[in-house]
Amino acid sequence: MRFFQLRDDRPVGLEAKPLGPGERESVVEEWIKKNPEFLREDLLIIGQQVPFPELANDRIDLLALDAEARLVIIEVKRGTTPSDVDLQVLKYVSYMSDKTPEDFMEIARRFYECPENRGFRQHLVNERVDPLSEETTLEQSLAAHFGNEADFYTEKLEEAANRIIIVAEDFDPRIALVISWLSRQGVLIRGIRYTRYVVDGNTFLLSEQYVPSISAESELRTKTGLRPRTEGEWKVDGEKYHRRKLPPQTLARFDQLVQALGSSLRNIQWNQKYYAWLIGSADRRLLWHTYLKGRIDLGFSGLSEQDARDYVSRHGLSPDAVKLSQGYPRSPFYQIAVDKDPDANVVVMLKDWLDGR
Repeated sequence: MRFFQLRDDRPVGLEAKPLGPGERESVVEEWIKKNPEFLREDLLIIGQQVPFPELANDRIDLLALDAEARLVIIEVKRGTTPSDVDLQVLKYVSYMSDKTPEDFMEIARRFYECPENRGFRQHLVNERVDPLSEETTLEQSLAAHFGNEADFYTEKLEEAANRIIIVAEDFDPRIALVISWLSRQGVLIRGIRYTRYVVDGNTFLLSEQYVPSISAESELRTKTGLRPRTEGEWKVDGEKYHRRKLPPQTLARFDQLVQALGSSLRNIQWNQKYYAWLIGSADRRLLWHTYLKGRIDLGFSGLSEQDARDYVSRHGLSPDAVKLSQGYPRSPFYQIAVDKDPDANVVVMLKDWLDGR
């Protein structure tokens, strides 16, 4: 992505200023800690440079929780991602997988006890929750930050999967392929690429989500010397494959829905034979079963039946009116049917879901 400054009504491309040899990754950690929306979502930071003696004294750069009570492991790199960062973050995820909410709260207390993090503690105290109190639970801390009831997070914490965010100035093609593959396998991982610009003494930061598109994979594989994918037409050009087999009326309705979702829809992954992923922010997804010819079924990723019913009802919609159902027997997805031109309330609900609300 290029960044321009208007000078005498003429766009002038700006030169990026990478972190220099004397600047450490902790500079970027501080940017994220002070405003997590640098990662394009709201997060509750609960740890920085979290040590794990069991892992040869490795440290997790930043630990956070998202609005769905999922633990977010944030790994920050200066320059281009090293070739072993994928194994590094997967090691952290596997280690954190058996930790309890009480363990997370203990990590958070150590974070809030640091004098330099006094302001983060005060933010919660202003909401009448003191994270240093032994009586304060993780659910209460989440509720104070995100504005929901504490009970809302009790079940969420039991079911939540860990997430990974890799933050770097650029991504090695091999690491980009790993992120793309893991994402397709259901691992909640994404990359954030950041760029710094300095103009007339003022510093500007640009952050963008980095997930290589399916069409870019061929180029990445060529760069890395890997054999191109040939095992299925839908993996070569998924969008062309799905659009060729679907009725024009269904495609027209889908294109209308995509236009209505606007910027809430960040990407569409077409590279599966029977479905496509509609991807929003904060790893929010909708599953579109493309093998159904007469309607568009969109499945909420990671919601139980009751959660899906509650989510639909909170948007003033009847579960029956949107044909809320289980995708198929034992399916982990509960879906709604868009079998006519998208209703405005349905669009608002889908946008909220993709935006992480």
